[in-house]
Amino acid sequence: MKNLFFTSIILIICICSFLSAENFLNFSPTITVNDIEQKGNNLYVASSGGLYVYNLESDSGRILPNDNNSPDPNITALCFENDQSLWYGTNNGFLVNRKLPVETGSIARYTNYFSSKWKILDLVKYEKYLFIASNKGISIFNTEAGFAEKNATKIGNFSSPQVNTIKIHNDTLYCGLNMGIAKLSLKNGISGINFFDPSIWIVNDTTSMQVKSFAVVNNKIVPFSGYSEIANGKIFSTSDSTIFNDTSTIMTFPSKITCMKYHNGTEFWVGTAEHYFYRWNSEELVQYPVPGPTQQTVNRILVDNTGNVWYLPQVDGLNPPWWIGIEAFKNNSWKLYNNSNYPALGHLNDNAQNRAIHQTKDGRIWFGTSGGQIKTYSPADDSWRIYHVNSNDNTRFYAGDNTEGWGKADAFAQDSSGYLWISRWRNDGGSLICYDSRYDPDDSKTDPVDAHFISILPGRSYNFTMLHVDNEGKIIAGNEDDGRIVILKHNGNPLVNGIETVATETIANATILDAVNIYDKEQIPQGAIHSNSVFIVSTNGLYRYDDTTTNLHFNHSLKKVDGFGASITSIEKENENIFWISTDGAGLLRYDLPSKQIQTFTTAHGLISNVINWLSLDKKNGYLWIGTDIGVSRMDIGYSMNKKPEVSDIQIYPNPISVSKISNPMVTIRNVPTGSTLAIYSADGQLVAKPKELRKENAAIYTWNISPDIVPEIYFVMIRNGKQSGMKKIMVTP
Repeated sequence: MKNLFFTSIILIICICSFLSAENFLNFSPTITVNDIEQKGNNLYVASSGGLYVYNLESDSGRILPNDNNSPDPNITALCFENDQSLWYGTNNGFLVNRKLPVETGSIARYTNYFSSKWKILDLVKYEKYLFIASNKGISIFNTEAGFAEKNATKIGNFSSPQVNTIKIHNDTLYCGLNMGIAKLSLKNGISGINFFDPSIWIVNDTTSMQVKSFAVVNNKIVPFSGYSEIANGKIFSTSDSTIFNDTSTIMTFPSKITCMKYHNGTEFWVGTAEHYFYRWNSEELVQYPVPGPTQQTVNRILVDNTGNVWYLPQVDGLNPPWWIGIEAFKNNSWKLYNNSNYPALGHLNDNAQNRAIHQTKDGRIWFGTSGGQIKTYSPADDSWRIYHVNSNDNTRFYAGDNTEGWGKADAFAQDSSGYLWISRWRNDGGSLICYDSRYDPDDSKTDPVDAHFISILPGRSYNFTMLHVDNEGKIIAGNEDDGRIVILKHNGNPLVNGIETVATETIANATILDAVNIYDKEQIPQGAIHSNSVFIVSTNGLYRYDDTTTNLHFNHSLKKVDGFGASITSIEKENENIFWISTDGAGLLRYDLPSKQIQTFTTAHGLISNVINWLSLDKKNGYLWIGTDIGVSRMDIGYSMNKKPEVSDIQIYPNPISVSKISNPMVTIRNVPTGSTLAIYSADGQLVAKPKELRKENAAIYTWNISPDIVPEIYFVMIRNGKQSGMKKIMVTP
């Protein structure tokens, strides 16, 4: 047995426990349906945004959360194991087993397919095994032991190992490949088959089609390039967006068909690429939307002052499909804004680089598009307005009711006097607008007071991609491509008294992306009047800008911060010690300024993607929202940054915790007031452990790694903090 264990351990796929103290919740577009299965009155729908469970009796459904137990929302294949559990695979290679009912049943997540970058395409249960088709080949997973017994990454003489679909018929395994079919007899069992040997397969490469399904016709396996079902003695198959009966067209859907499952009678369930899924028969066609966002790549994301989340997508908005627009997450549901439901919004843009989103103090939300001018949403009356910034020799700035002309705004900032600063792309009349947004701009007036705005820095070499206001009230403008940084100030009334350029800096050959004040207020040294410190994010890395004003001098400096590469994209401040930094491919970074330590979070920790475009912090609720190339992650930081936690606010998870179902079981204790002491006691009052401090600042985090000698029972966490004290329970189960 010992030798067998060490032989198998290489193939073991571990049930993954969460690797850090933060929890993630992930969102991605739900408009694509990849697979559908029915069990009793429940329909289980594998969408690109998560597992949707629809009850046929109540005519209602809900999408299950994509949390650390199942972080990849893009579910690609479903398979039931008797009446006990549901297996599913994801686009990123997570294999998940959920006990029924899935809403409350336990969850096991297997990660080696994810680590090996296997995109799971199909699942088939056979005896105690789960056959897994993927872009890297086929795997035979032992569901009782919880590991992969066999893997085949080379099939016959086919150049591609991708297996699109699996069918087992008469104890013969059939694999649908990119250019043919491979089959293998299972009649003598699986244990004796050497799946590493490509020659074991009987191959049929006479067909050049990509095989996506098989049907059994007259006890023979027939391959199809689309999806197929046999119903009432008839063959139904798909090609692109059309269903055929034999060779006759019988139904065409609004987008490509991604799955088809026979229901009963003449009824089918049909999934599509862009229109969710349908119940279809010869008499009616009924669409079933899946709740969730509709768009994939998030360029900019913003949490507004009410806790609603807004994002600008990376899309071509000139001739968009129905699912393109500006999206918001309100009251735990997603809402899409586009010119179909809000005509005043106009077309979104004409290229994908939408870069600006900002909320002004009056509650309005401003969206800077690339070609579609500025869109402004007023929550007070649920209305949209367009501001025209134009470009090049069109120097006009005005509010209108349609998206005429071409205008691009890549940055906004509102200064301490209430003036809104707007970047406009390479404008001869001024590439930076200072605007009193209480009034409509009137560009027929030459006096800035009457026009309610002033334009500065004319020229086509300017396109400010970052605008920021420091603690003193100065405006920092960062340019695209050449890395110019311009520091501006005014005396509180710029339309009357003008605007002064006080300094310039340069980050060579860089685009300036984002900035944040390091301190909550000015840290003024003795003898100075003002002092400011700002982190600046550029395509060349992270920089620190400092300036000091005295009665005689204005001194400023710009220095690169060690430890950050060129892939960083944005920055958010949790407090004066902790900064969150996004990257283009390396995940999320947590920067501890006093210690200079950098902690990295990736898809292995629960992120939806390592390619992050923007961050926005919800300080009230303690969430960091993360906009990526394939959707949105929400990190639960664990405390409200608007209040100091008390002992009663402490949270413990997972609780209860199983010591047998999770490898390296660990309990996280968070939202702990600073300066607390923690100790864990058994039911008979014996000291068991002192939790390890993971994060020191306000709302500290502690962890308890449960050792093998801990017996299942209730344990007590004793917390003391000055005059406060409290107790929390932890239930350890077998």
